[in-house]
Order: sequence, then structure tokens, then C-alpha cells
Amino acid sequence: MKDHYKGTYVGKWKVSLLQRPVVLGMALIGTASIIPDDAFAKSAGCTNWSYTGSTTAVSSVNSAHEVNETPKIKLTNNNGYGLPYVFTYTDIANGNQTVTRNGTVNANDTVTATITIPRDTTSGRLSLVVNNGNAPILSIELSCDEAVEPVPGTTEKSQSTTSSTVVSSVSRSQTTVISQNIGARLSAVGTSAGTATGGSTSGGGSVGNSGDNDSNADFFYDPAYHRSTSSSLTEDNNGLRRIAMMGSFDSSTGQGMHLLGLGPTDQGNSGGASGIDGRSAFTTTTPFTVWGHGSFTSVDNDYVNGTTDNRYNGDVWGYNIGLDYRFTDALIAGVSLGYNDTDLTTSFNNGSYKETGWVVSPYVIYRPMENLTITGEAGYGMGDIDVTRDNGAVSGNTESDMWYAAFTASYKVRPMDTLPASLTSSLALIAARKTVDGYTESDGTNNATIRSNTRQIKPSIEAAYDFNPTQHLTVTPFLETGLIYDFTDEINNDKTAFN
Repeated sequence: MKDHYKGTYVGKWKVSLLQRPVVLGMALIGTASIIPDDAFAKSAGCTNWSYTGSTTAVSSVNSAHEVNETPKIKLTNNNGYGLPYVFTYTDIANGNQTVTRNGTVNANDTVTATITIPRDTTSGRLSLVVNNGNAPILSIELSCDEAVEPVPGTTEKSQSTTSSTVVSSVSRSQTTVISQNIGARLSAVGTSAGTATGGSTSGGGSVGNSGDNDSNADFFYDPAYHRSTSSSLTEDNNGLRRIAMMGSFDSSTGQGMHLLGLGPTDQGNSGGASGIDGRSAFTTTTPFTVWGHGSFTSVDNDYVNGTTDNRYNGDVWGYNIGLDYRFTDALIAGVSLGYNDTDLTTSFNNGSYKETGWVVSPYVIYRPMENLTITGEAGYGMGDIDVTRDNGAVSGNTESDMWYAAFTASYKVRPMDTLPASLTSSLALIAARKTVDGYTESDGTNNATIRSNTRQIKPSIEAAYDFNPTQHLTVTPFLETGLIYDFTDEINNDKTAFN
């Protein structure tokens, strides 16, 4: 799965029992070459990183390297099974700073990986180790490109944590979380008393499996944002997230109102809001509704294509609290305040991206006719970002702002009045823009301002069926499929995905 669309899980979490690797040590020394006489000539270390042959381990001697040189490995695997590899650069002269690229060369496949030297050094070492079984057939090519004079006002995108791909993914993920939370209010508005909310409009996480680089399909979840209920939300250090996920409430339905200390009478029904007339009784009391909802989305991008490395993973979670007013039975308008927290591991540069932010979102819900719901929402938010790269050796912080607008129309029909099944078709249009301010990292590297634009159309259809195991419990399994099309700033050069 590419993040947002397609990428690959190729060997990322694959664990296999390997025999002790056969290690062939080889020191790279004095390969003959002519060094150009200019400011960006190859260093001794870059010049010596040159080899073509078959081996399972190679290491250079401690040599000088220049910032922005690009050592490269090309691995061709003729075995019938995958071979994990680790490509490492260690700056001996600067506290053993380490940059690592690792992955798996699949059977009968070729992989290319690069490392960009982060700073000048008098003593840097490159190494490559391949874990193999018996009698590996692995061809390797080692090369190194000299540093290229930077263009004024640009940054080294392959090493910057705030790359355009990461910022685009964060923007889409944050917008998704906000829309999921507001979608929970939409679900409550479209629900009669005593019936299920139904479908996926309430947001939250569902579980899916990724495909490979060429697959556009996913199962039961938005391939733009890999939601997973089995990962970080169950870890001990994420108690705040778990509380947020459990802290959903809606005063119009009585859901979760005990969290606010409201008794049965306050909730609009002497029998409690869980009674069959709880929602209708409360809505006749006041046109105001207070609600809150939390949700999350996970992202995993394993896209590597030649020298393009966009690997990162993590999640975004958020909580919205809102207040709206029912002008008529067909029209509701309100505003919500949302908090979001983003935590990504950027594998492509051995770094991290962390952001916390707030967003204000007015919204309107209009039901011009039965079963047809039109929703419009917009928002503006600001965030604080902390980034690292090269295993924490370089850090930085900056700020961001984001605006978004979304329009959704959905129509729900019941094919048979006597059957508790429904079909809901919907069309969503989303526009967003996220700006990450320019900043200077701890090593003096300047990163320019980055902007990500989102323009998406998302048609979908959902089938749902209500089961009532008890009088007060409704279970609604659903199946949804849809298309996601990006008009601008597609991620991993891919405009289309299926949900």
C-alpha cells in the first residue's frame, strides 16, 4: 500500500528463521579514479565506494566524506527466497552518528538504496550486510555520486523530515480525523430514536491488509489512511487516546451523557436516554446539542522506487467537541473545536515527525427530503511541529497552519420496508491546504516553507443490515466501497485509489 494509496509491505515485518549469515569481509581500498578539480569533487570515501560482484558483506575503511554525497547500493537477488539487507553509514568523527537503510530483496528482484551524507567528516564508514541462507546468489553494485551544488532557496528533500510527501499525508490524515469526528454527529442526526446509527459515518478505526505496489484495492478501510484498532491504541503509554476514544457523547441521543453527570430526567426521559423515546424526548426540550467524539487514523508508507524513498509510518488521533442548533427539522448548524496529535516515524531518514494542533470547524447539516443528507464543513487550524532525523542527531521545530473544506451528499434507501437492510450512496468533495513554515535544524540546515494542496473527489456506496439481539442493542455490519481521486499533489505519483 502506498500511503494514501499504495505502497508495499514487502518484507517490512517479515520474520524468518535464518541460518547464520555467511559474512565475507572486504575492505575497499584505493580504487583508481581521476578526481575533478572543483569544489564538489568526490571525497576519498565516495571514490572508494565502488564495487561490482557477488558477496554478502562489504565494509569501507574510515575515510573522509563530503556533505550531500550519495553512496548507493544495487542488489540483485537470484535466489528463490527474500534476503534482508542493512546498509549503514557511520560518522566516526562526529559521535558515531549513524544513518541506516534496511529492507528485503525479494526473490528474483532488484533493489536500489541510497544514503545522503549529512555533514562533512574526516572519518566515515559505509557497510552492507545481507542475511542469507545457504549458497546465496546475490549480485551487488556499489557506487557513489558526488555532491551537487544546491540551488539557492531549496532543501535536500530526501533527507528533510518535512518532505512534501509527509506533509501531504499528514494533511489528509488530519482532515480525515476531523471529518470522522463531525461525521459522528451527522450519524446521530440521521438516526431515529431506537435505531442504529449504521455504517461508517461515526468514524473510528477498522482493520485492513495492504496490497503490493501495483494494487489499487484494499479491504474494508480507506487506503488513504490505514486505520488499525490493534496497534497503538492498546499500548500503555497511550492512555489519553483510549480515554478520548471512549469519551464520545451526544446530548440529542443521550449517548455517553452519564459522563457529564446528567441523570435520567436531565437526559430527557424518566426511563433514561437508552429508552426507546430517549432521543425524541430530549430534542423537544431544547434545540441545542452538545456532542464530542474521538477517532484516529494510521498511516504506513513503504514506497521505495529507485532512489525515491518515502517510507514512514505512524498515526493521527483527535477529539472534537461541538455545539449546534436545530433551526428546523431539516437544518442544523454548529461549530466544533478539535485537538489532534500526529506521531510519525520517518524511516527514510531515520527520523520522526510529531505535531499537536487545534482546529475550529463550523458545519451545516441539511436534509431537504427524507433520506437525503447534505453536509458542509470548513475549518482552520494551527499546529506545533517537532522533527528529528539521522537517529536524533539533527532536530528542529516549526509551526503549521491548515484550512480545509468538505461537502458531502448522501442518500439512503431501504430496498424492502420489511427488511432492516439499507443502501447508502454518497459523494464527497474535499479541499485542503497545509503550510509548514521554514525552519533551521540544529546542524544549521535550512528547510524552506512547504505547502501541500488536497483536492479530492470520493464517491462511494455502502450496504448495511441491522440486527437486534436485545431490545436495546442494535448491531449493524456494513460493507462499503468507493473511489478516491486526487486532482493535485498526489502521493507516490498516484492519483487513484479504491476503498
